[in-house]
Amino acid sequence: MMNNNMNKEVEESLGQALSKLKDEEREKEEKRYKKLWGKIKVPFTLHEGLGKYTKAELDLIRKTLDIKNASGLKKAELIEVLQQQIPEILQSISMLWDKERFTLLATIASNNGVISVPKKLGMEQVEYLRSTGLIYSGTLENEQVLTIPEELIEPIKALNHDLSVRAVINRNTEWIKLTSGLLYYYGTLTVSQLIQMLEKYIKGKVN
Repeated sequence: MMNNNMNKEVEESLGQALSKLKDEEREKEEKRYKKLWGKIKVPFTLHEGLGKYTKAELDLIRKTLDIKNASGLKKAELIEVLQQQIPEILQSISMLWDKERFTLLATIASNNGVISVPKKLGMEQVEYLRSTGLIYSGTLENEQVLTIPEELIEPIKALNHDLSVRAVINRNTEWIKLTSGLLYYYGTLTVSQLIQMLEKYIKGKVN
């Protein structure tokens, strides 16, 4: 009889713990959704876009873009630094991307800075795009959209027509596909092994 009572108590405790865990997970997902898809106005400036981010989100952008000597800045100071740095390093950022990411960026620019969210994009991918400081997400007229600040539209269009930039992006795309294939086949490679194999396939040097 005692064992039955203990088993019931354990079951009830487990049930309560699982219910609480589900509630916490649901609350976490709701907060995540609101952060990604809050109301947004278009057009907007880079300063306005960055200003809607939390300090933690701004720090993630700083780390993603590898901006030095800014880790100790307050939110307002960090916004000023990012506002200045992002347009200056726009070309450098783009030349690290592959064709899929850059095409998305160029498509947004060519559509006056806003497009509906492509169906194939998951929440993790949208979060990654937001961490670049170039692409912002939100809800506009009850539609989920991706946008870019107005002062970046023309520079991005110019990059899209720059043959040297497009050549590097095509090269990056090739390297990424080869890397994915090699890792799929071998499972694990050191950086030096990977570079050696890439150079063998492309018959050239990897920077």
